[in-house]
Formats: sequence, structure tokens, C-alpha cells
Amino acid sequence: MNSMLNGIRPKRKVLVVEDEMINREILGNMLSGEYEVVYAENGQRALDILK
Repeated sequence: MNSMLNGIRPKRKVLVVEDEMINREILGNMLSGEYEVVYAENGQRALDILK
């Protein structure tokens, strides 16, 4: 059943673009409580994900 009908809000997505893995992990951990986190290690990969 649709989660909106049950009163449960689906998590919004956020794209974290950062070349250093440790920084991606730290930021992802900070955001993961509120958002579904998607990671990209560079700008080209981020554009590929957005397509």
C-alpha cells in the first residue's frame, strides 16, 4: 500500500558529491537519518546518476 496513505513519509534523496571517501561517509552518516543518501565520487559520476 502507498506509504503516504499510511501516514509514513518516504525519505527524500540527497546526492553527496565528494572525492574523498571519508568525507562522503561522514556526511552520509550525518544525513542518513533524514535522507536516503546517494554517493558520487566526482562530478561526472554525479551527472550520470542524475540522468
